[in-house]
Amino acid sequence: MKNEHRHFLETNWLAARLAKWIEKLKPHTGSLVGGLMVLLGIAVVSSFWSSQSATKRQAAWDEFATAHNMSDPELASLRQVADKEEYSGTPMREWAYVTWADRQVLLASSEYLVNRENAQGRLPQLVGIYEGLAGGAADVVVQNRAHFGLARVYELQNKLEEARGEYSLVEGDLQPMATYRADQLEQSKVQEACAWLASAKLLRRSGEGVGGEAGALGTRPDFEASLPDASLESDLPDARSLEEILGTLGEATEGEDTSSEALSSDEAASDEAETDAEEVETKTDADAEADAPEK
Repeated sequence: MKNEHRHFLETNWLAARLAKWIEKLKPHTGSLVGGLMVLLGIAVVSSFWSSQSATKRQAAWDEFATAHNMSDPELASLRQVADKEEYSGTPMREWAYVTWADRQVLLASSEYLVNRENAQGRLPQLVGIYEGLAGGAADVVVQNRAHFGLARVYELQNKLEEARGEYSLVEGDLQPMATYRADQLEQSKVQEACAWLASAKLLRRSGEGVGGEAGALGTRPDFEASLPDASLESDLPDARSLEEILGTLGEATEGEDTSSEALSSDEAASDEAETDAEEVETKTDADAEADAPEK
């Protein structure tokens, strides 16, 4: 009984306190409702923005994969994807720029001893891209790749001090390779080799190709030859019809057979003569033995 009474009193106290707070909050009801509506709106906008960002990132990576898998060695399509402002702020944009820049360094290295002017022409634009990524990329991996790529660019430009400085900033998986290359650039032999490569006169092919261009790619040599007209009669003395040729072959075959028969007859006559000679010799020996006197 006492417990029920105590519970009744506590319930009345809570009801009284709640009623008191409601009376205090009544003047501020509009502000509270407005605040709740603002919070609800922020939550809705944040959810919508997150969904849009995810869709945007997915579309960006889809375009990255499509452009990267194309057969273009220059990766021009990937550079176009990286330049799109609609993908600004996405991680894909940083990766697209650094991937395209790495490909340009690779192409410049491969043609450095063949066409140094063209190779050097690729490098200035890469310096700005690598510097921007090395200092402002959100992904640390992209930053390290940018430092490493910038060092390679400086090597091709024979700026060995700058190259060693960039190699020293590389961290992560590329750090062992960067450290090894930085140590190599401190050797005098490597420095002399880099200086020679930067100033050596390149050998060029001599001779003009088809169309007046030396060694022009994609051009087809002139292999055309004028064929004789089959309708014209030949001036050669042996120009005969097929029937005449076959007839001649038949006559030749018959002549060969006749000659073979004659040869066989001659051989038979020769064998008979040899047999007769042997018989004469035998008979002569027998007569000589019969006429010999007995001892």
